Amino acid sequence: LQTWTVSPPGDAATHIDKYEDTPEQYKMKMLSSMWPPTDESIKTQLTHCRRFFPHDLNAGGFFVAAFEKLSDDVVESAPEESTSTEKPTADQRRGGRREAKPICKEYFPCPKESLDVIREFYGITEDMLPSELLWCRKDQPKKVFLLSKAAVRMVNSKTRSPFRVANLGVRAFQLVEIKHPKDENAAKAPPNWRIGQDGAPALLPLLNTVAEDKRQVIEIPSLEALAQLLEKKEATLEELGCGDRKTLKPGGTIATLPSSFGVHGGAVAVACMLAQSGKVQCYMDKLQAGALLQAVKDAIAAKPSQADSTGSDGKEASS
Repeated sequence: LQTWTVSPPGDAATHIDKYEDTPEQYKMKMLSSMWPPTDESIKTQLTHCRRFFPHDLNAGGFFVAAFEKLSDDVVESAPEESTSTEKPTADQRRGGRREAKPICKEYFPCPKESLDVIREFYGITEDMLPSELLWCRKDQPKKVFLLSKAAVRMVNSKTRSPFRVANLGVRAFQLVEIKHPKDENAAKAPPNWRIGQDGAPALLPLLNTVAEDKRQVIEIPSLEALAQLLEKKEATLEELGCGDRKTLKPGGTIATLPSSFGVHGGAVAVACMLAQSGKVQCYMDKLQAGALLQAVKDAIAAKPSQADSTGSDGKEASS
């Protein structure tokens, strides 16, 4: 990110390129520091900067800075002030500080019975995805969150700070309980854990290593078919050009594109559910689906047309 515009308070449709163009009535509310810096020494660092817009909260954009620790501070030993041999009390040893408590109280390891169902359905082994990385929340027991190893160390740590970590990881799986819609007393189908959109990009590389007959991945061969799925929120396997995928089981799956397409800056991973009828349902939220759909449409528009790739006589042009 090297440049950006700024909108006046309460007028998101207006974009001001530089502070000098700010209308007089806004100059008391808008600072010149809101625009890209002009200092050459700073401008060279702007390529390392990212700007985030939390649209769901409508709270405006913010920047994130990453700091790298290069060395440890030298800690000098404090001089001994007393030669007393009297043993200090527990409070004295703590220096009057509060007792360390778990930094996160909401998370607990994913129950083994849930993990067994997930592993059996998706073919994910312990070596591929260690159990220690999968956690649940007390207030959201039907969701399984995928944590990094560093996040696991955090959730297991303690702190004397009064603040606690509220959220960790990404939603990898969510329980779907299927019951006959017309019969309240009908037996439930076996539990099915669908893939969460937040965790789909992290799970896709793992699922691609699963044996093909157990792989819950739909590789859509065309941009147009993916655009249909994103726009209509559902499509049959035949409409997606994947009618030959006979080994797919009804339940959670990920729809993706061949890596050669390079859409949206990398691998595309769309969380879906495959119904018994062979219909694929998209579980990507409206904002994410809209952004990906626009990227797919842009890629379709950028493709060379048939007329560009053939000569006037109908033969392929050669260089």
